[in-house]
Amino acid sequence: HILSGIDTTRIMAKADRIYYQLIEIQLLYRMRKPSDNLEGINECVSYYAQERKDVRKLAQAYYYRGMLEYESGKVDKAVTSLKKAEEAAQSLYDIDLKHKIYDSLSTLNFLSGNINLARKYTLLSLECAKLTSNGLWFAYAYNHLACIYEAMGRKASSWVYIKKSLPYIQTVDAKDRAEFLYMVGENYHHNNENSLAKQYLLLSSKAYPTPATYNILASIYNQEGMKDTARALWRKAMGNASLDDKVDILDTIANQRFSEGDFRGAYWSLKELILLKDSIEKQKQTFSIQEIQLKYDQQKTKRNYDRMLIRGLYALIVLIVIIAAL
Repeated sequence: HILSGIDTTRIMAKADRIYYQLIEIQLLYRMRKPSDNLEGINECVSYYAQERKDVRKLAQAYYYRGMLEYESGKVDKAVTSLKKAEEAAQSLYDIDLKHKIYDSLSTLNFLSGNINLARKYTLLSLECAKLTSNGLWFAYAYNHLACIYEAMGRKASSWVYIKKSLPYIQTVDAKDRAEFLYMVGENYHHNNENSLAKQYLLLSSKAYPTPATYNILASIYNQEGMKDTARALWRKAMGNASLDDKVDILDTIANQRFSEGDFRGAYWSLKELILLKDSIEKQKQTFSIQEIQLKYDQQKTKRNYDRMLIRGLYALIVLIVIIAAL
């Protein structure tokens, strides 16, 4: 509000104009209205890099350039800008700025598969949380570490950090809180502690319902004999699910039905799953002639395999029905 009331035509000095520009870029980014035009932030970086009088503003400029580059899909450039921001902020006692840089580098490295570097920067962001006792920073740092150890295959360590994040869970927004609670519920479900799993999954769905949460809840209710409730949740899950989520849901349904001896139901779920996977594969095809020819041969083999699988399952069901009849 204050910024919008400033008469920019009266800003004469270049230093003031550049600073105003930097604040405006920061404001728009934090309001989730990032610009895909990098000209303004590049001018800020160039000015503060030449002047070298205000290292904090230089670090800020590098940071916001990195985040705008990331939003534009320029991940390599984003990492370089953030590393320069880290270098510029090194001599500062600005915990808030350092935390933003470490947290962003942690996320970018994790998404790029650089797990060890992601862990390094998450531990640095955790140190910032300890220095300030910031509950929100604790929540995200512990959650990030849980995801990192999960990616490393260290499930026990992942579970330790999931539990550490729980005391701070109310500090995060509803969507992220739902994700944290889902991770807890999923872990309990994986360990066959369905009573506790259901407790956390219900809290997760209350905060922000997702197809993945509904899927596990439906599975638990189905195991408890509450078939109608389970079917209703699976319908809800399928209604808002992405293609990948639908694959997970149909796979769960097929496995549940098969384990209960409902072979005909399992057959139809499996058939739907195969058709869906085919649909996903078609969406991933590129327009390269060479790739199209290669994929044609692969899909032909896959279709033959799927048909054989369906026929084999159908024959098995018929055989079971005949044996049961005899």
